[in-house]
Amino acid sequence: MREDALVRRIHELTQSYTFQEPLARYLKNYFSEHRNMGARDRRETREWMYNYYRLGNVLSNEDFNTRLCIANFLCSDKSYPSLEVLLSQSGTLDVSFVEKNLDEKINYVRSLFPAFNLEDIFPFLNEVSKRLNKQALLHSYFTQPFVWIRVRRKYLQDVKDELIEKSISFFETTEQTLALAFRNSSALNTLHAFEKGWFEIQDLNSQKTGNFFFAKEGEKWWDACAASGGKSLLLKDIEPGVDLLATDNRETILNNLRLRMARAGVGGFRVEVLDLLHENGLKTGALFDGIIADVPCSGSGTWTRTPENLKSFNSDLLSGHFVPLQRKIVSNLTVSLKKSGTLVYITCSIFEKENEGNIAFFEQKLGLRTEAFQYLEGSETGSDTLFVARLKKKA
Repeated sequence: MREDALVRRIHELTQSYTFQEPLARYLKNYFSEHRNMGARDRRETREWMYNYYRLGNVLSNEDFNTRLCIANFLCSDKSYPSLEVLLSQSGTLDVSFVEKNLDEKINYVRSLFPAFNLEDIFPFLNEVSKRLNKQALLHSYFTQPFVWIRVRRKYLQDVKDELIEKSISFFETTEQTLALAFRNSSALNTLHAFEKGWFEIQDLNSQKTGNFFFAKEGEKWWDACAASGGKSLLLKDIEPGVDLLATDNRETILNNLRLRMARAGVGGFRVEVLDLLHENGLKTGALFDGIIADVPCSGSGTWTRTPENLKSFNSDLLSGHFVPLQRKIVSNLTVSLKKSGTLVYITCSIFEKENEGNIAFFEQKLGLRTEAFQYLEGSETGSDTLFVARLKKKA
């Protein structure tokens, strides 16, 4: 039976997956080696693998087939043939419950498996900031978040028209008028609007970090951990008149930034390779009105997209690696910040040590004063959870 083969495949994949690479890349490599797989087999293999890891350590003492059944039961909002066969073989889970709301389904599973504990999904719940809604956070792991785009204002209707013409479904939100959401991103980079640079693929809450910039025309700004340029493009869209420097320690990823800037027709910026762990400010001694520090972090705010991290992340990395790294980077950046200048500190982490703990350190040790900070929670909007803080250098 096809479903039996699918279960065996998922079991083999989970046994051979070593967490040394993102699950998406692992599956992409697997599919490239098995080109004879049909579209349905690929889709369901990917979906069932992700669903399996979304359970985290819930009911870890149960056998593989039982956990796979529970994972797909909780993560599915409608029935389909393969799921019906899978659940019928479980002998416990009633497929007619699949379309009920998540709370009802959780209570139903708990009635069948009393050891079911929702908090077992996330392995380091005690490290999560107390400012977050932990119940909503835990529920969010059962749902794949949306893919979001940020449209350039004057092209909003053009982008919508092309999406409608190509029969690509999208969702809008009142929170960001230029943000559109999609169930998947497979067709977005084939659009004429994408080639013309009329929109950027950027998570909803990543877009919202721009509300903390307050940049002014003629100011000098530095996107210090620019990567492929998402925040640089956001800044230039908000205030085209800023003089922007974008740096990263990887030349290859800065090439992506240059391509994105060119596609969007953005000017007034320069790019430099810089390792902020070994550079105490820029060699030129330049001073900046504003610095964006979207620092390397645990990425825990994005684990609804990468649920394999629920099984593989080592919490020792927080104090042993990420926090010292973040403090070193920001310490080096503040040398190049003007007095009364702005530092926008951003992580895609939900851990208190990387966020509130760090801004307390910045205030105590680096002469910075926090003006505002916020968790941009993605649980209710199908997006990532980010932390953003706006700090001023004391005069």
